Amino acid sequence: MDILPLPRNISGASDEFPYLCGGQEVQSCRYDRRSWLEYPDRMGWSKEDLYTANSDSQLVRTTKQSFLQSWLFFGLLIDFLGQHVDQELFVESRSGGMVVSWISVQQQLRLWARKVRSSNPQVNAALKKRLDRLSEDARYYVHTICNADARESPLADDVALSILLLASLLELTKASVKSAMPNPIRIQAQAPQALLATLSAQNWCPSDIYRMRSTLGSLWATYYLNLIGPNDPDMQHQGCDDRRCGAFAVSEAYQHRHVAGCCCHNMMHADTEYTSTLILGNVIPLTVARTPGVGRSRLETIACPKNGVPFIAISHVWSQGLGNPAGNYLPRCQVDTIQQWCNELLVKQDVPFWMDTLCIPRVDPAKRNAIASMSEVYGAAAAVLVIDTGLLDIPMSASDTELIARIYSCGWLRRVWTLQEGVKARRLYFRVRDGFQNLEDLAQRISTRLRGNVDFDPSNQLAWEFLRPLVAFNGITSDNLGDALASIQFRDTTNAGDELVCIKGILGWAEEPVVRTAISGNPSTHNDQRTMDSLSSVQKFLLERPSLPADILFFGGRKMDTPGWRWAPATLADQGAFLLQGPRTSRATTQGLCGSYYGVQVNTVSSGTLQSRFMLHDQTSNIWLVVLDTHDIDVGRTSMQNLKGMQVQHRPSWIDGCHRPAILFQHRLPRAGGTASTVGVVVDVESERDGVKQAQFCGSVAVSLLPAETVQQFDHMKALVGGVQGLVGNMQNCVRLGSAVNDGQLWCIS
Repeated sequence: MDILPLPRNISGASDEFPYLCGGQEVQSCRYDRRSWLEYPDRMGWSKEDLYTANSDSQLVRTTKQSFLQSWLFFGLLIDFLGQHVDQELFVESRSGGMVVSWISVQQQLRLWARKVRSSNPQVNAALKKRLDRLSEDARYYVHTICNADARESPLADDVALSILLLASLLELTKASVKSAMPNPIRIQAQAPQALLATLSAQNWCPSDIYRMRSTLGSLWATYYLNLIGPNDPDMQHQGCDDRRCGAFAVSEAYQHRHVAGCCCHNMMHADTEYTSTLILGNVIPLTVARTPGVGRSRLETIACPKNGVPFIAISHVWSQGLGNPAGNYLPRCQVDTIQQWCNELLVKQDVPFWMDTLCIPRVDPAKRNAIASMSEVYGAAAAVLVIDTGLLDIPMSASDTELIARIYSCGWLRRVWTLQEGVKARRLYFRVRDGFQNLEDLAQRISTRLRGNVDFDPSNQLAWEFLRPLVAFNGITSDNLGDALASIQFRDTTNAGDELVCIKGILGWAEEPVVRTAISGNPSTHNDQRTMDSLSSVQKFLLERPSLPADILFFGGRKMDTPGWRWAPATLADQGAFLLQGPRTSRATTQGLCGSYYGVQVNTVSSGTLQSRFMLHDQTSNIWLVVLDTHDIDVGRTSMQNLKGMQVQHRPSWIDGCHRPAILFQHRLPRAGGTASTVGVVVDVESERDGVKQAQFCGSVAVSLLPAETVQQFDHMKALVGGVQGLVGNMQNCVRLGSAVNDGQLWCIS
């Protein structure tokens, strides 16, 4: 792949894609540089015949593939560029034959981006209108044909992947000129099943693949991870699933490891008794492996001096062998290596370091106090050094794109405790094979190239995709629970209760035993210990907060099943379940979540049988919406485009069975047409008191604007059936009416 900095060893799918239109028998398939959408008709193809290849002869299949490549790859590219060029401009000869020339594609996209930046707003507005229309036309066919089931697809896997990669590359190109062309319509290329199967065959954890699909905005980023492969391809993921990676959990059979090639049996022990004394005296214990003039090093436990002598805090993943549940000791080879790295990092001898394995006693109260003070330790350290086995083979000479991609996929970024350690670090370093990579320096290089990217370079956008989870560290403050919740996603811990301890440590929060029982949110006037005792740790945590992100209502993971708490997340570290987008706040009470939300009150139909996907007409705003019940659907890993295409089911009572159903939206959708979408929840309004609507949480939905052409069809049908009421009467299974609820309406949702 000549437009990306390739890793040292390509692990996954081929980086070459064949050109199918060079043979004499398929010369006529070349794109004719006229209207893109009408190209199949001009070439005598019915669009319906292009979706599958089940009954095709070999000749027809070969011709169809050549035609589809000309249409969906070269035709889409040429129409995007707005140039009358021959498609063979984007082809080159390699040892295996003619292949797509990605470097030629990039060169032309660079010229296009330069032209857009130098054009006046009127010209770019007209260009955006044309490209939006092209994207709307292309999205359906690219998605339907290139993501078809492998048994039915008319395209070979590599050809389908190349078309999807082109669509993603066009999106990256538009993003590079967003100041001149804001908010373009996207084609939304998704990772095809063949690529996901390749990732699985490479032994990526299922939760890693889920995370890629949920957090990476570009297909190119997922494709690049496929090229480099997992950091540890030998890790065992048999017990893992989309939600959890069990490979990093620590079991009773845990064993610490030695440095590669070492088989020493010598252990270095910290002074546990002195360590406990220091901790109980509110002093940070440190260790240092001093080497006398002659002989072996010896491990000393020392008190962190009051004058703030610089020390290093070690951050690591226990499952990688640097922990020890049995006691405060490690193999000599490991301690000596860590000491050497600390000395190199601060360029001095005998640099003290703090490491949980050596500095947290195994018994209370010293253990409890030490864990509670970890946030202080990592904040006081001169630097935090991350030791992750998946990074120790990466040379300093690796490209920034590969390096940040490796960090994105390392085990350190998947654990709950390491989030606190990274957030609190003054300076965060990652140990690689032959040096240290500072996160701040790496981020500065990537962001500088991205800001000064005069010539379009997709590797800069990809590097930023991988960097985003780490950049978020800087924005987490004591009053920003939303960022903390967003950052803890896709992280696991061996002990479930640790997620709350970690979040409190990150935000610097102490325990606040306050119970809000009134809908007004005021604390109870007496300490209701019985109420506190009956609550789970997550419920207590939510009640203790004076405010919560309002978007917590739209949490996409598992919910509690306790009355009054059905709106609440069962766990705060559910994989990719938080979609936090705005500054609005809410508050938790024992009677429900209180806050203001925008929504639509839905008119029910007696004895109605409503489909799981239906059209809702907001008569107040005069907009048509598509509402999809996401019961049993994982919205975090399913694109809106996929949701729109899902098979509908009949749900006899899911809306009409409610007393007074309403749908609350995470954010408002525009009145005009487009591709805007959001998530929402269905609630059943039970009563209204003092201006507060009291409602029961019923379920989650996905909401999008109805396409403009469908709205036009409905308008035509309304005229035939006597208005919108007649439309509902004739289409009771898929149409409902509603009226907007004031954006400032207060709700209490139980």
